[in-house]
Amino acid sequence: MSRRWILILCASSIACNRTPPAPDVPSTGVEQITGRESIGWDQRAIDPVELASFRYAVYVDGNRSELSGVSCASTSSSGGYGCSARLPPLSAGRHAIQLAAFIVAGSIVESARSGTLEVNVSAASSPSSVGGAAPERVQWRTDPVVTSDGVEMRIEAVARNLERPTGLAFMPDGRIVVAEQQGSIRVAGVDGVVSNGSRIEDVNVRGGGLLAVALDPQFAVNHFAYIVYTARPRDGSAVIRLARVREAAGTFADRVALYDQPLDGADATAALSIGPDGKLYVAAGGDVLRLNRDGTTPDGQPGYAPVYSSGYHAARGLAWQPESGLLWVLDSAGSAIARVMPAGRPQTARALPRSTPPSSIAFGTDAMAAFRNDLIIGSDEGRHLLRVRFDPRAPTTVAGAERLLQDAVGGIRVVAAGPDGALYFATADAVGRLAAVTASRR
Repeated sequence: MSRRWILILCASSIACNRTPPAPDVPSTGVEQITGRESIGWDQRAIDPVELASFRYAVYVDGNRSELSGVSCASTSSSGGYGCSARLPPLSAGRHAIQLAAFIVAGSIVESARSGTLEVNVSAASSPSSVGGAAPERVQWRTDPVVTSDGVEMRIEAVARNLERPTGLAFMPDGRIVVAEQQGSIRVAGVDGVVSNGSRIEDVNVRGGGLLAVALDPQFAVNHFAYIVYTARPRDGSAVIRLARVREAAGTFADRVALYDQPLDGADATAALSIGPDGKLYVAAGGDVLRLNRDGTTPDGQPGYAPVYSSGYHAARGLAWQPESGLLWVLDSAGSAIARVMPAGRPQTARALPRSTPPSSIAFGTDAMAAFRNDLIIGSDEGRHLLRVRFDPRAPTTVAGAERLLQDAVGGIRVVAAGPDGALYFATADAVGRLAAVTASRR
């Protein structure tokens, strides 16, 4: 009998001082960072009770300190529990980072160190050691922007202190919902104050993270938001997951998984849009799906399958063209493929300039006099916007293009048409808007 009790007690590292498993930190070569990112890893544990007993040490170039602000998922995948935390302050230059899990039970019992993550912190944006504050990543230009057709526009900061935004959505009261790649949904108030964020626990950050957000057409009534992210079901497969959450007082909870799209080797790219028909359109790897807002396949869908169009290399952007009513798809896979096209019309694909590696697309709406029916392409790597203008008599025929905001705000990860007639964009740590200058604002 006593032996059985020993076995039961040893199910937890607290009772038996079991050495924690080493964190599993992804390593993909030297990563260029700013020093303000979070680090993600998978942590194996017997159960959430054991997981909660672990603390974490971070070794930067062999120097140990305790990692603070650690957040872990409450459910495990095949790789363990997904965890993340902010990196400690890093000086500019190259660093080797390792993690270890430990417990304190009279003495420190520490795991072996993880594999090494090598990073290079850019000198322009590494955290300052003075006052403990991190400087802005890029000093935004404040001079007016003038388009090729003579429209004067102004760059305005809307919200700062964000972390890798991947999606923007606009609430009826003027607040902005911001999806962050690390798995958080935050709300930027009209005063620029940003909420702490609601974490989506089953996001697989290593696989791509939280990639898009959209609000229900009846959001003012039901407070539903839809999100798309990479996840790993219990069978260990990789999927793009569509889920619904409910907003209350600026936080998002009550997550319901609606649909999983297997990646099957496709790139972990995704986008989300609600069409004029009220359906959800989801770009997931090589396909664009059309779904009811409860995740079911709409009646009359060909073959009773949710696939709306397919054959893409890595669909990562969706936008509805006001003039034609067509859904345009951004398809981009590395430097070799970067194109936009109406869904299901590959013969009309338009190749993008190599100088504009695309990250996001949006169409100017009727409320945007300066950009009405223009396709706006954000480029993170190219650090600019590309404005594509169409022939008014043939809405899918390109009439011209121009670059905007070159090096003015840094890389542009997300673009979105605002309900106020401004063009909104997100950089690595902020949200801004590009608005036409009126006589009253000069």
